[in-house]
Amino acid sequence: MERPANQKPARPPRVVLTEPLLKQLREEIMGDAGSVSSLAGHTGLPYLLIYNIVHRRIKSISTRHFRLIFGQSPPLQVQHKTDGTRFREMVALWLFLNDSATKADLYREYYGPLHTKRVDYRIFSGQTGSVDPGLVRYMEEKFKHSGIDLDTVRHWADEFAHWNRETLIDYRRVRPLIQYLHDALGVHPTTVLNQWYARYESGDLKKVSSKVYHRILNLKARAEKALASGSRLRIEKLKEEIYGRKPGYTLYSEIEEELNFLRTYAHKSSKKYLGRSTSMYTRGACKHLPSWRARKIMADCRAFVRQQPRLPLPVLPRSIRKPVTDSLLVLLHARMADLLSREEGIVLEKKILAPAYASAEYKKQIYGFTQFDMAGKVLGMKKKAFDLMVAENCEIFRKIGTYSRRWYLSDLYLKELSKKQYFHLITTKYEWLARRAAPHPHTNACMN
Repeated sequence: MERPANQKPARPPRVVLTEPLLKQLREEIMGDAGSVSSLAGHTGLPYLLIYNIVHRRIKSISTRHFRLIFGQSPPLQVQHKTDGTRFREMVALWLFLNDSATKADLYREYYGPLHTKRVDYRIFSGQTGSVDPGLVRYMEEKFKHSGIDLDTVRHWADEFAHWNRETLIDYRRVRPLIQYLHDALGVHPTTVLNQWYARYESGDLKKVSSKVYHRILNLKARAEKALASGSRLRIEKLKEEIYGRKPGYTLYSEIEEELNFLRTYAHKSSKKYLGRSTSMYTRGACKHLPSWRARKIMADCRAFVRQQPRLPLPVLPRSIRKPVTDSLLVLLHARMADLLSREEGIVLEKKILAPAYASAEYKKQIYGFTQFDMAGKVLGMKKKAFDLMVAENCEIFRKIGTYSRRWYLSDLYLKELSKKQYFHLITTKYEWLARRAAPHPHTNACMN
């Protein structure tokens, strides 16, 4: 069966360097070749590649490299990864169709709420070519639950990937955006265009890729928010993201609040920490300081707060105050959830969720409908929290829900809920329960 013209060829599987293979390399092949350099010269492969293989810095190699090094075809191995091209195409399509969704959301949804590691963006960028096969199935299921069958997903993904590659944006549309970034943040146009700015201005280049255009558009929106906030830290963090972090150095604005706190309440000298006057930083002549100095400032700040437990909460630096206030909020949310789970709270909850009209009104087409899986997002709730709320108030949602091969909620009811005076209390209750409770046994059974 021939592969469709618009479908990319699957990346060939890599050979995992198991302990027996590495032993064979050390004892038989390296023994004959004599050294890394001689093996590199014999195979024609880069010295650094051979060096990293010998020192176990590489876990797998291509079949071509395997044949060159071992002089034979690779053994059959169980493949625990699959080519990530289809996964990335589905992710791009999903993010295009769902403006509020992010790659971080998709990553954490798949790995679950107990996943504590940072988001591995390499699987989205293609830096990591292979991905867990479960990720592909996960994206297919998301589209399936949204009412889009697998054949349609594949067709749309292919069309979108082709459109995304081929679409070019006229430079005249991009120019005001880069001019804004230059005037507002001082960011040179060449940095965001990934091409020498003068080539566009002279007319040698007339088009910008859609990827670069959307990145510039996103940077402009974030720059506007950062400038509106008035936070110098947010502005400088955004600029640092554009230009790249300076290794071994920390932004002065990241520790400015802690330094002022030590100077005001601990009567410490700023020059002792910075090695120079603060005027260089406040004038903008210097923006970074060595990271070891920043760590010293943070450590002394925490030590002073521990020695002075009676300091008022508002005077503490944000980095120290936030964990304290977050702990207090957790306690308040727990208390609120407990009160709303008692008899009086349940009565109040039913009253808030009670529909204002007869059930027939919510089944009229003129108001529009939202699929149950998407209703939580409309209300600003996580899916698990919304499911818990539905399970606890099944009789209300079944009465006003509409079934047509799957369950829908009237947009009239969603607008009504979002305007209810105390609905945020219900939201807080179920968000707290969702973070701590096991899946409700009747969550899926309610609307089935």
